[in-house]
Amino acid sequence: SYANFDYPAGNIIEGNRETLFKTHALFDSLEQIESCPLVFADTGLVKLSDIARVEKGFEEKKSFFMFNGKEAICFDLYKKADDFPIALSREIKRQLQKLNSMYRDNFEFSLIRDTSTDLTESLFQLALSVAFGVLITIIVLLVFFRSVHLALLAGSIIPLTMLFSVFVLQVSGRTINILSASGIAVGIGMVIDSTLVTIENVIFRTKALSESSPVSRTQIEDLVASAVTEVSLSSVGSTLTTIVVFVPMFFLPGLIGKLFFDLSLAVVSAIGFSCLLSLFYVSAVLTLLNKGKNLANVKILDTTKIQVFYKKVLTRVFKSKLIIPLIFGACIVLGALCIKNLPKEIMSATSGNYVEAKVLYPEVKSLSRLSEDSSLLTRLLLQEKQIEQVSVYGGLEKDDYESLFDFQNNEQMLFVLVKTRNQKRAVETLRAIFAQCGLEYEIQNQKSMLESLLNFDDDWFIVTAEDNQKLDELIESGKDGYKSVLPDLSVDEYDFKVDRFACARFGVSAVQVAGACRNALEGVYSSPLYKDGREIPLLVKYEDSQIADTEDLLAVRIGVENDFVQLGSLGSVENKTNTKIFYRYNRKDAKKIALREGVVPEDDYINPAALEFDELMHSAVFILIVVVLLLYCVMGAQFESFLIPLLMIAALPPAFSGAFLALKISGQSLNINSVIALVVLFGTSVNNSIILYESIKGAKKIDRSSVINNSVRKLQSVLITSLTSILALIPFAIDPLNKISQQSMAVAIIGGLLLSLVVVLLVVPVILKKCLEVRE
Repeated sequence: SYANFDYPAGNIIEGNRETLFKTHALFDSLEQIESCPLVFADTGLVKLSDIARVEKGFEEKKSFFMFNGKEAICFDLYKKADDFPIALSREIKRQLQKLNSMYRDNFEFSLIRDTSTDLTESLFQLALSVAFGVLITIIVLLVFFRSVHLALLAGSIIPLTMLFSVFVLQVSGRTINILSASGIAVGIGMVIDSTLVTIENVIFRTKALSESSPVSRTQIEDLVASAVTEVSLSSVGSTLTTIVVFVPMFFLPGLIGKLFFDLSLAVVSAIGFSCLLSLFYVSAVLTLLNKGKNLANVKILDTTKIQVFYKKVLTRVFKSKLIIPLIFGACIVLGALCIKNLPKEIMSATSGNYVEAKVLYPEVKSLSRLSEDSSLLTRLLLQEKQIEQVSVYGGLEKDDYESLFDFQNNEQMLFVLVKTRNQKRAVETLRAIFAQCGLEYEIQNQKSMLESLLNFDDDWFIVTAEDNQKLDELIESGKDGYKSVLPDLSVDEYDFKVDRFACARFGVSAVQVAGACRNALEGVYSSPLYKDGREIPLLVKYEDSQIADTEDLLAVRIGVENDFVQLGSLGSVENKTNTKIFYRYNRKDAKKIALREGVVPEDDYINPAALEFDELMHSAVFILIVVVLLLYCVMGAQFESFLIPLLMIAALPPAFSGAFLALKISGQSLNINSVIALVVLFGTSVNNSIILYESIKGAKKIDRSSVINNSVRKLQSVLITSLTSILALIPFAIDPLNKISQQSMAVAIIGGLLLSLVVVLLVVPVILKKCLEVRE
């Protein structure tokens, strides 16, 4: 170092001229380093080449990456917060094409994993489901109204509200993502509810008026305006009840709140705009249609048999005093049984094109051994038809802070990433090949994007103790039930015990002894060599054969004033097994454990994912309570009653029971999406009650006959609105490829709407009759 430098030494003033002065003693080549004089001895000049070899070398390899069996360099690219991942992915692919064309003779650039493809596939499946939902809705309208004009009129509401939602998202600075698209999709069936009620009432009034006398064109405008006004209160009320349940979603804290803000905004904007369209756009088009073609001639689907059957059943319900309590009791019991047995998770995972695995080594292996195993695994995996590409990497770099932060990773592991066309078969193939090679492994569980982002893992539990000794005792007592224990990086190592009395005698500090040991084993970096504009490190170290064991190390001498002393005189070496990683949880020593199949976790085991889910459920319960209060206040103001809103809310228990039953039958879990479905059901399940209420209260006299007749008259409206909402969600509920994360939400909404529809039609008229009689 003292012979290789280039330092400024000051300035020299010569007359009026000031010149920089520096000392220059840089080496330009390896030959100059070899010929560097060290000292004059009795035998003459001693050069560096007399006591050492100077040669080119490479820094010790700490990690490797293999792509399809070839050594490669891997770059991780992360998008900025404001960039759209799909657009960025396209740009990266274009740049890779340019790089391949520029360096095709020397390098090959490949894309190993693109997480935006999961988003692209999900959005594509979502768009496909939306298209099928729109088509199903139009078909249902054609079946009911037997009119292409009316079906297209009602169907036109869907694209108009979708465009308006996109516009609102754009204006508010949000993006079209999976959740905002889910909000638009959820509203497909609901956005035409107000329109269907308006169309049905206009047709009904037109037919009723035409039976007494022909309807003139001058009467059409007044007739349409009157019919729209008649249902406007129920339309606005239904819209408000649907919108108000999403208001708390705008105030959810944390990442969950930010994620579902987009969904709520999309739903609220779509539902609100659809109400305005039903009152103005639909009424205007109906007026034009009525002038050109008398709507009295429209042949709506004949539901007479259904109405007769409904009238008979409703009459029996009125006569029996036990049916209503039995219905509610059955719904509550059914819902409680289903929710108890439902699997719980943060969000359901969708199938993808990648499988990740870890290869674990119980004993310390060299990097070359890891590289050999990775070559073997790659060769075996690429022989399988369903495997498209294989990436394997091992080791750890000292500046790879992301990997170092995760104590579940260490340099004694292989990480395998497989791209496949069939995820399930790829997992089976990996298991078979790992077993064939006699390797211990872990297949990483497939997680949803949200769980990956939040780092949720259901399979790991945390065991804590006051100190490491008690922790080791706990782990030892239950080790038979453990599949894995982390951190578990215990290695054999040598401890150099410094003799402080010997150090004091020779005038050497313990720090000097430690530095001497490190320099002897790892070498010392001298001043770098500068060549062709590059800085090349110079490492001075012993030959590997010179320090082959601890005896060689203890024989190393360090300078002490005018003498030398061996390291062995300053301390001794002991062989020990030490834990290299510590883990603490809530200020206690801890370890993470994975249980074997069939092993029941102890009560004091902590599952962070379960804690997060419990916190989510507590937040969900709080939100549902707030939604109930908001719903009650809105309906109380609308109906000017304290009692009637409570009767409307009676439709909620059956809706929830139907949702839980549908989730159980379909094998879905209780997750964030199914909780959102419950929020949606708050608004949609009471809408049918509002339609019946507006029809029943309009009767001149409230008695059993009038209530039954008005309920039967509105049966068609209730069936149309409910069926369109249900059938529009069927494409989301049927997902054999497991690509749509909103499947549980669609299933829960369908189940809730179906059961609440039956209960509302049978129970609400009876309760409303008693309530309105008391009110009169």
